[in-house]
Amino acid sequence: MTLLSIRDLFATPGPADGQMHDLCNLNLDVGAGAQLALIGDRHAGPSLLAALLASETAHRATIASGTIWCEAPGHGRLMLSQLRARLRDFVLVVPADPTVHFRPRRLVRDQILQGMRRLGWRDRPTALARIQAVLADVGLDDPGLVLEQRPDELGRDAVMAAALASVFACGPRVVIFGTPEITDTVLLAEYAARVRLLARARDIALLTITSQPAVAAEMSDQAAVFYAGRIVEMGATGTLLGTPRHPYTHALIGMQPQMARPSAPFALLEGAAPAPGAVPQGCALHPRCPNAFAGCYIETPALGDQAGQRVACHRPLGEGG
Repeated sequence: MTLLSIRDLFATPGPADGQMHDLCNLNLDVGAGAQLALIGDRHAGPSLLAALLASETAHRATIASGTIWCEAPGHGRLMLSQLRARLRDFVLVVPADPTVHFRPRRLVRDQILQGMRRLGWRDRPTALARIQAVLADVGLDDPGLVLEQRPDELGRDAVMAAALASVFACGPRVVIFGTPEITDTVLLAEYAARVRLLARARDIALLTITSQPAVAAEMSDQAAVFYAGRIVEMGATGTLLGTPRHPYTHALIGMQPQMARPSAPFALLEGAAPAPGAVPQGCALHPRCPNAFAGCYIETPALGDQAGQRVACHRPLGEGG
């Protein structure tokens, strides 16, 4: 079942996000249970798409043209504006830092219930049962005890689980996992693993927003790479990262030491990505691309099929780069 269907989308960031690129001609489907990574730096497009889907008012992003349709069980097909009014818990965002998600001296139970009431979960027994089910699924032995304590009385493992319960107990159909604000690498790995476990167990679509191909490898089955507001490559994550067809994807993987393969050296791109509002004509990568030719300076490449992947490149890389 397709939950999100994005067609011919052009969107612009709000005034506070002036350093983000516009989204250009975006077409994307997200199915129930999909685990999709949107790869790109914070200016490239994934963060703007996440802000649109999550209705983050601070960003004030706007759709210039195109559509975002949402298939909501029991409600039929809704446009994004209709979804915001009827189903506020359809798309939710995982807290970036679970250790600061709660007020330290209020009971965890009361804080999660308050958030659920805002999203329409008014029946207290039902809400509590859903919260405890999430806590049990992430391995807590006594969910009831956790709920009756304050965050400053809990260990980090319990606080992390409670933060996830505040999202997954609401029954979202799509969850966005953005760039976590967690410096502890062990805690980050545990947090990410639990997000993926909960999404998979509940058939929830998981959108991971990241600039790191290694994170995409851990968190997704499918991936889309963004550059200057456009998708430049899409496909199964393992295939896309193992045999990238787009020069930008190829170079991005090469900047990850843990992913580089000695038998297949990766070329580094010179220069920097274009600034918003200063994207060159043709392919946005051509000033940096070692494979650019005359056509790249004139025509923006469309996504096309290339060995089972979708690639926007006039001269896609061959097998093994």
